[in-house]
Amino acid sequence: MASSEENIYIIEPLPPPYFDIEVIPRASNRASKTNEKEHSIGKQYDIFGKDQNIGKNIDSEISNEPNDRLYFVLVVVGLLGLVHMLPYTFFMTANEYWMYKFRNTTSNSTDANERTYLQTNFNSLNQLYTTVPTVLSNFLLAFVAHKIKAMTRIIFTLALHTSIFGTAAIFAKINTDSWQDPFYFISVVMLILLMSSISFGAAGQFGLFSRLPPVYIKAYLVGEGFAAMFNAIMRLISIVISPSPTGSALIYFVTGSALMFLSTILTVIAGRTRYFRYYNSNTKADKKEKVRDTKELFRVTKCVWHMIFLNALFIMAPLSSIYNLVVSENSNDPNNVWANRYFVTVCTFLIPSIANTFGRAIYSKIDWDCPIPIIYLIVTGFQAVSTTCIFFANAKPRHHLPVILTHDWQYSFAMATYAFLQGFIATLMSMKTIRLLPGNRVELGMLILTFFMSIAGAAFSPLGIYAVKIL
Repeated sequence: MASSEENIYIIEPLPPPYFDIEVIPRASNRASKTNEKEHSIGKQYDIFGKDQNIGKNIDSEISNEPNDRLYFVLVVVGLLGLVHMLPYTFFMTANEYWMYKFRNTTSNSTDANERTYLQTNFNSLNQLYTTVPTVLSNFLLAFVAHKIKAMTRIIFTLALHTSIFGTAAIFAKINTDSWQDPFYFISVVMLILLMSSISFGAAGQFGLFSRLPPVYIKAYLVGEGFAAMFNAIMRLISIVISPSPTGSALIYFVTGSALMFLSTILTVIAGRTRYFRYYNSNTKADKKEKVRDTKELFRVTKCVWHMIFLNALFIMAPLSSIYNLVVSENSNDPNNVWANRYFVTVCTFLIPSIANTFGRAIYSKIDWDCPIPIIYLIVTGFQAVSTTCIFFANAKPRHHLPVILTHDWQYSFAMATYAFLQGFIATLMSMKTIRLLPGNRVELGMLILTFFMSIAGAAFSPLGIYAVKIL
């Protein structure tokens, strides 16, 4: 006869095509399992081996662990990944709108070679002006962010972004031709608030979601990948509905504000579900933790110093300053609708965003725990090849370098390849960072990583202006 400490495995077939396999321990083991802090995740598979029950506990009747009903928390986590990356890219995707706002109002020229200083350097100047405030905010957050509940930070960030998008929508209908410089200053202030608040909420998201089963953090990262694609699709729809730059921008920013507001409501609801609270029951203890000292920060930094260097290398090339200036091969024809209305949105933003999302999804599928030396080789090769290709695209104005990617399809293919690899590598490095950190220090580790990346961004931001001059 089997001892009382052995498990009995009962396999009960269900109607095809599913087989629900449960491991039911004897009564002598149930008491000890009830008190365990960590619970295994039971899975139900279809005939193709696909996971059917994310977050379902095989001993739910013993541990009282709730299920994620209708995958509601999973959907909200993916949505938060989307809106985390959405604010800054939302502003940058509205390229035609900014070109219109900062055009030469005297001549109203549409020639790309006659762009004004603000048109040519809009993206580069934004990066330059927003980096210092972002560095300061990230530095403070690394010490005191844990004193504010992560959920409070997330909701505050979403509410602030809702207000900023609403403000941008109002300015879309205001004639700013006679005061372009003050309007640019207001735009920079909005971007500073966006960039600083993104860090304020993002680390809290990683801290909360890392406590959920691994599939949730992957959903968050895939949601990040969808952000650029969502932005590009919304921009394309707004252009189709309203051909005027201001009309399409109004639709665009109102949509962004509505999405942020919806995300705020859904996040509040998700935070009150039994499933979410079950995995984040110790957040009150985190809040009672003392202000972190430098020794602890150094200990966590040592865990991720390779990833800090790799992320800095990953963002070093100022490619966004270049591809925002790329025009169609038919840009000299004022009657060409494709060149003047759709090229930038489709080739610079939509196609690359689809490729980026695909790259993130591919990594989430294979979940490769890549060795750090291999990541160094991948990132170095990626930067060398992508920088070479983008610099020789048809960006204007240019005075020195030749144009090698002369056709629209060549540029589209280069951008798609660049974005696919970017999405794959970015997800790989994010998951590697999480794997290197202790479970209770993921939030702090992400704050430290964000802080050093903001320093790298500040150091590299002048490169955007010089890159434009090299063309």
